[in-house]
Amino acid sequence: MDPSMSSPHSYFPVTHSPQEANLERSGDYERTRDAIIQKLEEFTSLRTSFEELTQMQLKASEKLAPASIQESLLISSIQSEEESEKIAEDFLQKHIDVESFLGSYLEKRIETHLRKFKGERLGAQLRELHKAGF
Repeated sequence: MDPSMSSPHSYFPVTHSPQEANLERSGDYERTRDAIIQKLEEFTSLRTSFEELTQMQLKASEKLAPASIQESLLISSIQSEEESEKIAEDFLQKHIDVESFLGSYLEKRIETHLRKFKGERLGAQLRELHKAGF
């Protein structure tokens, strides 16, 4: 029998010392640690980006919600009505002629009524949906 094979230590790799083993593993440890730090920074950046995009999406959803659209229509109809009243005042104070008055006043009044009608119709549809459970 080969004397080197009969020794129980011949079946296990020779480790010089714990310090040498630690030094050999320290490179692996450093690379793994650096990779984890990089992944953590990437995760933090992506999470921040996700949160910002989520906030933007929520704001857009609120802005485009049917109730918000109805409110915007009603507000814009009030603004159009105020503008038509100003046009009428300008005409009564003779700041504008009859032709200009008729064109701009009728345009604003039509705009006012259309917006008001659309807002009220949307409100009725929303009430019907609410009654139906939506």
